[in-house]
Order: sequence, then structure tokens, then C-alpha cells
Amino acid sequence: MSAWKVVRVGVFSLLSLVVLFLTVLAVALWLGVTVNLNALRASIANAATEAIGREFRIDGDISVEASLWPTLQVDQVRLANQPGFSDTPLANIDTVFLQLGVMPLLRGQLHVQRFSAQGVVLNLESDKEGDGNWHLAAREQAAKDSSATGAKDTEASERDVGFELETFELKDTSLRYVDQAIGKEVSFKLDQLVGRAGATTPLEMKVVGLLQDVSIDFALKGPALDSIRRPDAVSEIAVEGDVAGTEIDAVAQLSFVKDEPRLSFGLNLGATNIGAVLEWFGFTEGLQASSGALSLDIVLLGDTLEDIAKNTELAVSFGGGSWEMRGPDKEEIGIIKVDQGAINVRPSEALTVELQGDLGKIPVKLAFAGAQLIEYVNPKHALPHSIELSLPDTSVKLTGNLDVPLGQKTFDMTLELEGQNLTTFNEQLDLDLPPLGPYHVSGHYKRKADGYALQDLRVEVGESQLAGSLDFTQSAERPVLKVNLHATSLQLDDFDLQGWSPENGASNRIKQIPNTENNATEDSAESSKKFTGDQVRALMSAEALNSVNGRVELRVDQVLSGQDNLGAGHLIVAVKEGKLEISPLHLAVPGGEVDLNFSFQPTPSGTVLFLDTLVDRFDYGILARRLDPDTKMGGKISLDVTLDATANSTHEILEKGRGQFDFALLPDQFDAGVFDLWAVNLLSAVSAKVDEEPDSVVNCFLARFQLADGVMDDQIIFMDTSRMSVAGKAKVDFNKGTLDVYAKPKAKKPEFFSVPVPVNVSGTFDEWRLRIGAVRSAWAGVSFVTSPLHVPLRRLVRGRGKLDGEEACQQAWEESEALIKAQQSPTNNARE
Repeated sequence: MSAWKVVRVGVFSLLSLVVLFLTVLAVALWLGVTVNLNALRASIANAATEAIGREFRIDGDISVEASLWPTLQVDQVRLANQPGFSDTPLANIDTVFLQLGVMPLLRGQLHVQRFSAQGVVLNLESDKEGDGNWHLAAREQAAKDSSATGAKDTEASERDVGFELETFELKDTSLRYVDQAIGKEVSFKLDQLVGRAGATTPLEMKVVGLLQDVSIDFALKGPALDSIRRPDAVSEIAVEGDVAGTEIDAVAQLSFVKDEPRLSFGLNLGATNIGAVLEWFGFTEGLQASSGALSLDIVLLGDTLEDIAKNTELAVSFGGGSWEMRGPDKEEIGIIKVDQGAINVRPSEALTVELQGDLGKIPVKLAFAGAQLIEYVNPKHALPHSIELSLPDTSVKLTGNLDVPLGQKTFDMTLELEGQNLTTFNEQLDLDLPPLGPYHVSGHYKRKADGYALQDLRVEVGESQLAGSLDFTQSAERPVLKVNLHATSLQLDDFDLQGWSPENGASNRIKQIPNTENNATEDSAESSKKFTGDQVRALMSAEALNSVNGRVELRVDQVLSGQDNLGAGHLIVAVKEGKLEISPLHLAVPGGEVDLNFSFQPTPSGTVLFLDTLVDRFDYGILARRLDPDTKMGGKISLDVTLDATANSTHEILEKGRGQFDFALLPDQFDAGVFDLWAVNLLSAVSAKVDEEPDSVVNCFLARFQLADGVMDDQIIFMDTSRMSVAGKAKVDFNKGTLDVYAKPKAKKPEFFSVPVPVNVSGTFDEWRLRIGAVRSAWAGVSFVTSPLHVPLRRLVRGRGKLDGEEACQQAWEESEALIKAQQSPTNNARE
């Protein structure tokens, strides 16, 4: 139904009143009085009902004031709805005021000096076939009947009727439009609608009120109706005003395509709340998005909301503004500051949105593709969408079906995340993440009412592939994260942390600002530097551990380190109320096992740490080859460590802790240059000095220590070399950073000209000296000179030789066990 037909229907609805008006006009003009026509209400209503094909009622007064511009006032007018639509009346009007020109009417022209109405309620509807309730059934049927005998002449004669409306005014008007084909409703609440229009009178209109909940205040200017209603004409209508606080100044072009109105216009706007606009159209809810300057080109075609939604063409470009990304509990994840963006809608094509801007300091691009516009107007099911977020070395893509309006609702989409390095997200998460990558993550991303989940999760880092699930729940106190992963094969080379640690990190960004006062010395300026800037939280900081509760479980069928097979592994990491626990970490290595339990909790009074680890015959050559792939170094190590400490920082753990350190080493081609540690270098130096034969090797090394108050005292120190059996003493003071080691070698069998000289090592961890006492050296010299005399005798009486290698260490271990038990017995304790 064209706009002209709607106007024509309204005019025809008044003709029944005009007929009565003309009947009494001559008498009224002659007498010059106001005539009350209440007695004729029923007759007028019946005539109007018959003319328009639906019930027409007048429940109030009817009066006519006679003059050359006579006036007609009617109160309480009711027009029923068309059958097949709702029971709500098509129109309710409290008061109608009409002033006509007599002389133009005698010339066959309908010239309305003034038309006003107050308390107007209009209920417009279109059915599923697109037919509107504003169609007049009787006239439509008459038009169909006359089509066979001259419909063209009838329509031509109707268009020849002159119609001019000098002033019209509607006050307190409510309009409700329902499109049953798409199940959509639009409502207007107009405080004021005033203007003028006519066949030759240019269109002028001023509108103030609300469209849905959006404020509107604008003016229209256009050509006369004779120009607008021409099917081959393109009319320009100027629009100027304010919609939802946004200034509008545009020129729209109105034309007709197969009797359907086509309206096209362009707008240049200032700052605009894009989120509110998209929510008003029903696309989204709760979207916080805005723009700076905005340019819009739109084409609307059709006379029903369904037709308009199917045929709309829309192109929006904007610059500036922002878009807030929010999580499942509507918490802010990040804000994209928009440099430029575009929204495009085409008939039979998907809605697209593109953004370019910055997420924090990181350039980002966002591409969104949805469904056709008509599917958003009345969505009967979830609609297909894709969202792609591109960062310099990271991309995130979501594809799947989403409920409309888009918002914080449950949905299930496929996630694809890939990037070069996890540290890209450090700033957004305020965490110092490990430098892992490249990586690829995929799975079904499911939004829940209180969080989200990733099912069918697959994680790829290098050659390592893991599968499992992830669940994130937002709770009242802190969110809960649960991760389960399984890998058939995991390559440790793919997880090179490049010096990063979860406690201190390696990518903390700290800016130094020196003191630049003129009178400051270089030393004082250096000492008064201030540290400011963007330092992110370490992964094991108190802030990070208290921000989430979680549990990560990992099972691996085969752990590889380069070409080395470490066996199967199982790991559980849990964080609860600020406490990190690893319990257990189990690794079934060839020939042995590794078991570890660990807890770590930063508190206001200090860091609380507990460690309990047991390593049985681990091939430490694997670690050596990770540091130096060409090394031939190998061997087995067994380790039993228990440590319990509370300290201000992890650097003070050994100073404040208590525990035990037991380890046994069975080296093979020992190379101190691989492990750059003072303890390893010390062992290498001592072993070389107690047995200086070039072909001598260390068969085994055994040490057991007790740690208390920062001091580590030995319970046994034992080393077995090719020729020597070495017993020793050791004390390590972590408070002072000092050590004192004494090693006394003894030849396994008497040798001519052998010099087993005791060795003492003392000093700091960084600078220590290997010493040989003068008395011990002198006695060794006497033994060296007299060896031809006493060696044969000793060989005769020495009996069975000492044990070698691993057997020697095993015997020493058992002897130390017996000694420790004896020291811990109640009798000894009571004696002490």
C-alpha cells in the first residue's frame, strides 16, 4: 500500500462527515449559528460504516459552526479493526476538529483550512500475506468490480480530486504497528505532529516524541503530493533535527518501484551510540559500542516491515569510538579503541561488520559475518555467525549458531585460536605468561549462564598434541578453572621457556627514571632511581594465585626430550584460595621413577613452601643433552628431598627452611662444564684432587644432609673413584653463603708411591679454595718415600678388598641409615 493510498483512505473516511456538513451548510450559513447534530449520530455512523466496510462509531458530540470557513467538531470517534486482525480498534480519537473552505468545495476541491486531532490511538497491522488493516474493504471490492469496466478511468478521476491541507496538528498520539509476518512490533508516542500538505502544497512536517524508547525531534520538507505520488518521479525530502541525541541533516529521495515506496538517503553524524542502535533493531543486547564521526547510506523499499527488512541496503562507515569486550559475567575483558569501521547490509546477503583499532597497545582487526537482515527481525532459530579477531601474531575465530539478540546468552561455537607466542596476551590478562609458541587451540566453545567451556579441546605446540576439555565458572568469590588434558606424546623441546620462571618471569617491563637533579652525584643519582611502568603480575605472585581457583590435570603416554624417551607422566596442578599445589607429579622413567609433591603460597607474613620429591635412578644425561646436545655425559641420580619453609621470598627459602637432602650419583663420563653450578664444579674439583690419575673416574657419589636454620650439615659424604674410597665432612651455611668441605681419600689397595692427600675446600659459593694442610702433606710425603717397605706388608694382611662403585655406595648408604636410626633412638635422645 503506497503512502498516497494511505492518505487517500484517511480522506475518504471523512467524506461521510463532509456530506452531512454540506447538507446543513446552506442553512448554517443563512442562520450563522452553531448547529448540534447529536440527533444524527447514528445515521452518520451507519453511513460511514457502509462506506468504509467496518464499524464506525461516534460516542461524543457533533457540532457545526457556520461561516465561509465552517468548522466541524466530533468527539469520541471509534473505528473498528478489519476482520482477521486483532480485536483492538484501528483508531480511537478523543477530538477531531475540521475547518473547510466552502468556495473551493463548490469547485470540486477539498480545501482543509485546519485539521487537528487530540488523544489519537492508531493500531496498524499487516497479516502474514502482507495485507494491512488500513485497507478499506468496501472500496477495495468496488475497485475490483470496476476494474473490468474502466478501472483506469476511476483511478484517474480519483487522482484529479484536488486536496489541500493548510494546517494539520496531532497531539498526544500513540501509534502501534504490528507485522504478523515477522512477529515484530514498532510503537510511536508523539507529543506533537504539525505541518501542511496537499496536491499543490509543499509538504512540511514537524515531529516530536518517541520511537520505541528513542527520542525524536525533526522536521521534514518536501514537494507537493502531486509530485510525490507520480510513479515515475523521484522526490527529494529534507530531514533535519535530532534522533536519540544525534543531530541529523539529510536529503532523502522518495520514489516508487511497482507501487512500493523506495526511500534512500545518506547521513553524516557525530558521536553515535552504536550499541544502543543495534539493540533497538534487536541485533544485540548489552553491547557497549560507540563511534566518533559516522557516515550512513541507506535504501528502504516496501510498505511493510517485512518488505523493508528483505530489501534494505545499508552501508555505514565510522571512525573513532570504542567497543567493549565483556566476559560471561559482563566483566570487562578489554576495550578496542576503533580507528575505523564499517557495517554493510545487502538484500539476500549476510550482515557484515569490520573494525580496525587497538586493544591496549596492540593493533587489532575484527571481522563479523552474520545472517540476512530479515532473519534478525523475527529469528525462529539460532542464526549462523562468524567472528574473527586478528592481532599481529595471533588470530581468534568463532563460527557457529548464535541466539538473537546477540548477548550474554548460551551458545555453542567452534573456536580456532593460533599464535606465535603466548606473551601476546600478557597485557590483557595482566600476567607474565610463558613464552610458548607457535601454538594452535581448537574446540567447541560453549557459553554458560555463569561462565564458558571448551569441549573437544585440542592444543598443539610444535609436535606435541594434547586433547581434553576446559571449564571456566564465574563464582561469587573468585572464578574456577578446570582443565583436563591427555597427550599420546609430548616433546619437551616444544616447551622451551627461554629463561622464564613462573615466580619472576622474564618479560616484566620496567622503566627506570634516574634522578636528574644538577647537584646529584653519579652515585647518588644511580641509587635514587625510581621504578615505574607496566610490570605485569608473575604467574606465581600472590595477586595472580588469589585471582582464581583451578585444577589442571595432564596425562602423557610418552614424554620425549629430543630423542630421549622419559616414559609416561601424570601431573595435577591445583590453585585454591591463593595456594598452589602440585600433587602428584609422577614420571615413569626407564629404570626408575620420579615423584614430586609441592605446595607454594605467598602470604603477608612470607612465602610458605613445601617440597617432597623422590627420584629413583633417573638418567640425568637427558638433562645434560638438553644443555649440550653433543655431550657424552650420562649416569644415574637418586634423590630424596623434603623441605618445609616460610620466608619473605623464595631467595630465603634455604635460609629459613628445614628438611633433608639425600642424593646418590652414579656418573658416566662426568663433565662439570655442562652444568654451570657451584656444587657440580666443587664435586669435579674435589674428585680430581683426591684421585689425580689421568684415567681415574668417579664411580659413585653419596651425600646426606640435614637443613635447619639455614645451615646444612652432612650425615654422610662418600665418594668412590677408580683407586680411592673417599669419606668426608661438609657444612653449607646459606645465611652467610659459605661452605666448608673436608674429603679424606683412602686407597682401595696398597700401592707403591701412592699419595692419598686429604683435601679441604672452604670459602663462599662464588669464590672457594681447595687447600692441603702442611702436616697432612708431610705425612703423605713420608708414606710416599717408605711405600716400598710398608706396601708389601699391608698387601699380605689386608684380606678381602673394599667394594667398588655402586656396591660401595650402597654399603655406605646402609651404614648411614643405621647411624641415623641410632642417633634418633629414644635411648640416645634421653642420653642427650
